[in-house]
Amino acid sequence: MKRTLSFVLSLCLLLSLWSCSASQRALPAATVPASSPLEKTLSYLMAAEGVHDLPGLYRALAENAGQSGQDWIALALTRTGRTEGAKVYRDALTAYVSSRYETQDKLSRSLATEWHRIGLCFLALGDDARNVAGADLAADGIWDRGKVAPLTSQGCNGVAWALIFLGAGGYAVPENASQSRSELIDLLLAAQHEDGGWVFGNFDSDADTTAMALSGLARFRGEEKVDAAVEKGLELLSEKQLPDGGFESFGTHNPMSVSQVILALTALGIDPASDERFQKEGGNPVTALLRYQLPDGSFPAKEGEEAGGGIATCQALLALAALELFERGERLFDRGCAS
Repeated sequence: MKRTLSFVLSLCLLLSLWSCSASQRALPAATVPASSPLEKTLSYLMAAEGVHDLPGLYRALAENAGQSGQDWIALALTRTGRTEGAKVYRDALTAYVSSRYETQDKLSRSLATEWHRIGLCFLALGDDARNVAGADLAADGIWDRGKVAPLTSQGCNGVAWALIFLGAGGYAVPENASQSRSELIDLLLAAQHEDGGWVFGNFDSDADTTAMALSGLARFRGEEKVDAAVEKGLELLSEKQLPDGGFESFGTHNPMSVSQVILALTALGIDPASDERFQKEGGNPVTALLRYQLPDGSFPAKEGEEAGGGIATCQALLALAALELFERGERLFDRGCAS
């Protein structure tokens, strides 16, 4: 019962970060070339929205700018250079932040990751997340978040994403901040289990949460304690990797866990397709992820499901974008060029 409850709680947290509105209904044939796995997924998303090009997809996404799925898709598009029509999304997201900042809770009183996700999206769009129509998403979501609610109210995930956002923006934490950069890093290091992993809740180390934590630490290596924590985390992920090259979460084989690991490895400058630590008899994280992709370009929530869409497709899109950028020597979570 405790493990079931843990899974439910973890799923709720992941939903808050990743929930995506892409439909799981049967879709018409793709209307754009799909010569790569990433392009196949984009074709699926276009078909799901009933559009035929990038400007159309941005317009469709802009109708719900500020929501998890839409923000992550826009981030993946802009970071990989697919920016035609992106201005409509930037304008809609700016309007969303402005309207939310007129309320007492601003973006979200309970979820700091709202600031992190939206801030990362603005960075990908080539904007300064410290000045979104006057709103400072970095201060409010990272170093001064503790004035409203502790980052740890979302477990170590809140701290991990704060560090991902901080590293992507390259921001210097002000001297009068509620928490310094070192304090934020120490919060995440303190949550590491003896076996090298991290988890949401008081249970065994989990591949998904460990991967998020490693992504958070990726920009802050060079300090002995950080480097040691990263190495232990990588060892734990290698041990937890399945024989087919994939990963599981709470006993369920799924593409979301694989996607998170790919995001972490590429953030650390590690090639998930060739690093010997992640080569198993049946494959590696990249081959494992691609085995989940359905003919229409979507990804199912878990092994054995025949319908795709939703959270899994959003996470897989980010992983595929990270792999494309890795080949160029770039990171997914970084500043983009203004479009």
